[in-house]
Amino acid sequence: MNIQNDHGKAKPYQVRQVLWAIDLMEQIGKGNMSVDHYTYRVTWSPEDGEHVGLCAEFPSLSWLASKPEAALAGIRKVVARRLMESGMFSRLRFMSATESTNRL
Repeated sequence: MNIQNDHGKAKPYQVRQVLWAIDLMEQIGKGNMSVDHYTYRVTWSPEDGEHVGLCAEFPSLSWLASKPEAALAGIRKVVARRLMESGMFSRLRFMSATESTNRL
């Protein structure tokens, strides 16, 4: 990826974005940040006639699927996407339910 303009220069915000992305990829590669640090559950929804995957730390997110395994896999993908989009991996990290309980 080339972020330089025709004069061989990049804007400061572009450099920060690239450095942030590199840091994010390093954190993921080291296993420091993972969707495994969150609390998930799968329940049946009579209204939808499907299983619903939920995450305790992200109550606004859910995933519907015909099989419970697919609902769990789906909600994990949604949480990973949310973390990537919001930059939570390398900046502010939501504490898992276990971590917040252990700190009380």
